[in-house]
Amino acid sequence: MNYVREWLLGAKGKGEPITGVKPSVDEPDMYPVHPVDHIKDCQTFVAMVMVFNDALDADMLSDSLSKLLEIGDWRKLGGRLKRDADGRLQIQVPPEFTAEQPAITYTHICLTEMKISDHPIAKQLPTRTGDPSMQTLPDSAEFRTLQVRNDFPTSLDALIAADLPQISLHIHSFHDATVVGFAWSHTLMDGIGWAALLRNWSLVMAGQVEKVPPVAGARHDILSYLPPSDSDQEKLFPSHLRNLRLAKFICRLGWEKLTGPTKVFRAMYMPKVKYDLLVNRAKDQVSRIATDVNKKLYISEVDALIAWVTQQVALSQPTPRPVTIMSIINYRYRLKELLRLDDVYMQNMLMLSYTLLSAQEARGAVAPLALSHRAQVMEQTTEPRVASFVQWLGKQIDTGKSVVRFCGEPDSTMIWLNSFTKSEIIKVTDFAPAVVRVGEDGETRRNPRGTMVNFFFKDPNEPVPSLDALYILAKDHSGGTWLQGNFSVQVWDALEQQMKLLVQEG
Repeated sequence: MNYVREWLLGAKGKGEPITGVKPSVDEPDMYPVHPVDHIKDCQTFVAMVMVFNDALDADMLSDSLSKLLEIGDWRKLGGRLKRDADGRLQIQVPPEFTAEQPAITYTHICLTEMKISDHPIAKQLPTRTGDPSMQTLPDSAEFRTLQVRNDFPTSLDALIAADLPQISLHIHSFHDATVVGFAWSHTLMDGIGWAALLRNWSLVMAGQVEKVPPVAGARHDILSYLPPSDSDQEKLFPSHLRNLRLAKFICRLGWEKLTGPTKVFRAMYMPKVKYDLLVNRAKDQVSRIATDVNKKLYISEVDALIAWVTQQVALSQPTPRPVTIMSIINYRYRLKELLRLDDVYMQNMLMLSYTLLSAQEARGAVAPLALSHRAQVMEQTTEPRVASFVQWLGKQIDTGKSVVRFCGEPDSTMIWLNSFTKSEIIKVTDFAPAVVRVGEDGETRRNPRGTMVNFFFKDPNEPVPSLDALYILAKDHSGGTWLQGNFSVQVWDALEQQMKLLVQEG
């Protein structure tokens, strides 16, 4: 596949395609929105809230991000979304970014006379704790004020109509901290792409522009080079709910949304010692099972965490029910023949895998649950299976419908799983050059200056979703793990009780 990479990056790796006509100096540059980025489920916004325990120079953050988006095909991220005559999305980049046509939308709220602990909303953001903890987050309306400005578009079409940049930077500066709201159109990139942006934003801020790599596939979608595969929907989605079974599922979900317990948006923090205890306990159980069956078995930390949470969700149900875990998979890590992990692809490469569990399995021990999740995910994410999914996805674009499929039984509890752990969001972000005043200092501090302490996210225009959801965010600089989720109070209470038991174990 080397010839593909050379074509995507240019013969000398300078980020320009070998073929194609460049626009004249005074004309806007047009970039495609790739097929996977074009699906309805990506035509929304992602908005992160990043917390720094130092006072940062907000203008330096804005200027360095804008400078990154002036480099080669990084310019694609600074363009405006447009629709062509057929309604298809494309990205228009001005000949140069100016005050009238900036690469980003930047807003800054300067509260440097105030500590973050005195702000009515920012003080509610979770903080690192010595023991495992469950912490509330600001409600959706309050949280939105930290994510984006007041007049942030409520839809992708509103963004297009206003001719606004795809990226929004919304910063609150406090005397001892900085809260950075970073929002983007999901058509632009996924979480791995965002991590690459943060890493290279940090390089530009540090004056190391020469280390910024070119963007691969900005003009030509590398996924189009996947070999032809069987894209039969029935083979891609195990126990796919459709027709009457789907109708029963939707009716039940709607009824539960009206009459059942409300989902609550919360964060969890697991210090390293207790996190390791939880994960290693599951891995030890797997080792014992492997010995009994005389077979090599493996689970990841993500398998252990989702199994632990799934068990508590299942046990919190009034009556036993089957469970389906819907895991978001970034298939950058699966297409090893086509993609190189050190290349930067600013696009979406996401799919769902489905772990189907009987009511008995879901309420059973954590180790078998984790093994089942591992086995089903691996079976559904082989390279041929991913190729089949991508080609099936390409056929769904013009339908204008969601590509999310529900699998399992009509009475299944659905649990959404999204892990950002491979992105290492906290550790790749280094804004040290922008520090104007150290915030937290002394023995309580665990992170290098200018680095992030945590982050949280949600769609800024949507309430808490009705499905149970676990988001494994990142490990911080002390080795602790941040998570967030949407669950009923009963599930949160059960998880909190489990965390107390971890503390009691010493």
